Amino acid sequence: MAIKQGEELSIHYTSPMLGTMARRSRVKKNWFFDCCCPRCRDSTELGTLLSALVCQACRREGRQGHLLPALPLDPACPWSCSEQGCSGGESAGSVLSLVTGLEAELEE
Repeated sequence: MAIKQGEELSIHYTSPMLGTMARRSRVKKNWFFDCCCPRCRDSTELGTLLSALVCQACRREGRQGHLLPALPLDPACPWSCSEQGCSGGESAGSVLSLVTGLEAELEE
């Protein structure tokens, strides 16, 4: 397949199996830029829900809400539930702590 002059080329710098928080952090650390691709800008990661967390408030009520970042490009933004009417949520710090702990467990 030929590449046309002026055609945009893109590659992934990290595993596509990482969630937005981990991907953006690694890209920033290793390549010194903030990724703003469509997947990073979308709180659902283009419908994959790879970074989503189960909303515990919904879980207790038998619903299937997901906690998602309100502003995916802002690592300090709060995460809130995707279910209408649910007030469940977590701070960015809590989510980071949980994700970091899970990553450490997986690496063991």
